[in-house]
Amino acid sequence: MNGNLLEIATVGPGYEIDEKPEELGKKLVLPPWLEKYRKEIELKLKEQDEVNKPIFPPKFKNPPEPPERL
Repeated sequence: MNGNLLEIATVGPGYEIDEKPEELGKKLVLPPWLEKYRKEIELKLKEQDEVNKPIFPPKFKNPPEPPERL
């Protein structure tokens, strides 16, 4: 994939209506009309998590030169 992340949101009334602020981002919350696709969506998100796993420390083919001392 191209590395873009997508957030699906609805117009009003806001995120804090169906979730407490301290719980935001901890689970996937879908609007009712997407619930029938939950398993498919979760599978695609899991695939993206695997594809986009960060590598620490990063591995460079040609490591950058250290900056010159000032």
